[in-house]
Amino acid sequence: MGLELVLLKVLLLWHFHLAGGLRPQAFTKVKCQDSCGGITVPFPFGIGGEGCFLNEWYEIICEGNGTIPRLKRINAEVIKISLPYTPDSGSMFADRSGTIEVNLPIVYSNWTCALDSNRASMVAPNLHGSPFVYSARENVFFAVGSSNLLAVIKNTGPVLAGCSFGCIRQCFSYSGNCSGYGGCCETGISSLVLQEFGVDFLKEGKLISNGGGECGYGFLANESWLRPKLPDLQALIKDGHVPGVLHWGIPHNSSVGVQLSKSCTKKCMKRTLSGLPYPPYEFYCRPGYFSNPYIMDGCRDIDECEDLHLNDCTDICENAPGTYHCKEAGRMVKFVMRGKSKLFGSKELEKATNNFSEDRILGRGGQGTVYKGMLTDGRIIAVKKSAAIDGGKVEQFINEVLILSQIKHRNVVKLLGCCLETEAPLLVYEFIPNGTCQHPFWPTGFPHEDSRPKPGTLFIARQSEANMRARGHEQ
Repeated sequence: MGLELVLLKVLLLWHFHLAGGLRPQAFTKVKCQDSCGGITVPFPFGIGGEGCFLNEWYEIICEGNGTIPRLKRINAEVIKISLPYTPDSGSMFADRSGTIEVNLPIVYSNWTCALDSNRASMVAPNLHGSPFVYSARENVFFAVGSSNLLAVIKNTGPVLAGCSFGCIRQCFSYSGNCSGYGGCCETGISSLVLQEFGVDFLKEGKLISNGGGECGYGFLANESWLRPKLPDLQALIKDGHVPGVLHWGIPHNSSVGVQLSKSCTKKCMKRTLSGLPYPPYEFYCRPGYFSNPYIMDGCRDIDECEDLHLNDCTDICENAPGTYHCKEAGRMVKFVMRGKSKLFGSKELEKATNNFSEDRILGRGGQGTVYKGMLTDGRIIAVKKSAAIDGGKVEQFINEVLILSQIKHRNVVKLLGCCLETEAPLLVYEFIPNGTCQHPFWPTGFPHEDSRPKPGTLFIARQSEANMRARGHEQ
């Protein structure tokens, strides 16, 4: 059993390293559409009938022949939905709230300024009553216009932030090229609970009315998206909308929120989005788990051993719930992992020997049976099916394999590799068509009790074996 465990670990490591550590993910309710236009839609968001989404705020409709996902209640095109994330300690990734990235309209100082009248807008979505807030951390307010304008972003009255297109020190002026516009500026927003905003454009302290002649453009946008787009502001403005980030949670008094609060212990955790009248919950899978915490028992164990980047083991990695453990590999495993010997699969050798058919037997002995076989590449091999090894002799068997693997001598049959998937280990040798060293000593076949070689012959054989082992140690 010790050998089987060793092989299992080695094969798992090799398989997942080659496969890139792929993991199945279940983010959506069963029998519900899981994506639209290449955008994954995880629960509590959903597409389809009742039960696929938590409530009307989370309903996604799939438009444009199934290519455009839209958050139905606020009529905003969805670009990306992200679940909350909490990294392991020491991870290079930062803590992340649940977000949904949607297209937000560019606000114009007046209708005549729209470069595309079909995209002209004066109002951003109102999120009051919803579980969404505009992200103060990931969004930035940007405005473009003539050099003597002032743009302010406000929340139903109070000014949240503002910038002047001509200012230098009084605000966060954009230091880059304004793409031919008289001025442009940017600033962050201070409100952590922003659910509604408007943009006013002022000249000499007075609000520019619709049709006032001066053109200004203001928008709230995902800062990481905006940076590379700034060199071509005209194309950006003509498009009429920009991606913005909303934070989201689920109502604390919803049935799902109540159930998860009770069951979310070992695998997940929660926190509150503070500042709203009825603060929603955010649920996270704990470090060591992944997938969707909003589905009952949705957090699944991460097998860190599947991916070299998720563990720091040098030899053998053993997965455990929420974590992993490192173990030192035995000498044989290290030898195989260094490519010194080949591990054959049991299926491969069964096929090569026609399921260890009786007509493939080359001989039998006290240590096992030898079969003739042919690999898929045409090589002829001899497979020694050893007798079962008890736990006390495992180390002895490993030593034998290590020694035989290193011996290179014209009078010694070469060991090609071994198979550890079976209860009794299999050794694979090159096939010698003209017989073996046994024939001069036992011409009639393998030794029997009534057919023993002379004492001197046995001494010579044992002495030769000892010499070969010594040669192996020297190498």
